[in-house]
Amino acid sequence: MIMHAEEREQSEQGGAPIELESTATRKGHTTCCIVGAGPAGAVLAFLLARQGIPVVLLEAQKDFARAFRGDTLHPSVMEILDEMGLAGRLLDLPRTKLHRARVAVGPPMTLDFSRLHTTFPYITVIAQERFLTILYRGRVITALK
Repeated sequence: MIMHAEEREQSEQGGAPIELESTATRKGHTTCCIVGAGPAGAVLAFLLARQGIPVVLLEAQKDFARAFRGDTLHPSVMEILDEMGLAGRLLDLPRTKLHRARVAVGPPMTLDFSRLHTTFPYITVIAQERFLTILYRGRVITALK
């Protein structure tokens, strides 16, 4: 799938699962091509598009409905997403806030995130598919047709 990153506004709530038309045979010109529409590629496309840089984002999968490895966003990541204007959108979606965690590696200890001096004193547990969907439906990625 080939996606073109641009600024746009739409509701990220509801809607059918995202499925993009394959444009693998399409040829075109761009100033920037990003391979992989995972969190890093999608966020990079978001930042570049926000600066007015035309971006083509390439992704091998046809949708975001697959197994992902990362479903946690740490406080520092939430701060960055807040600066990007995305934290509020994420927090509007179903997710879990993890304020404390018990670690059993070596001597058991409890991590207390609520003691951190941050706007987000917890780990946000949210499906990566939802995070990518916010970027897709919200402001960043549209399929080339």
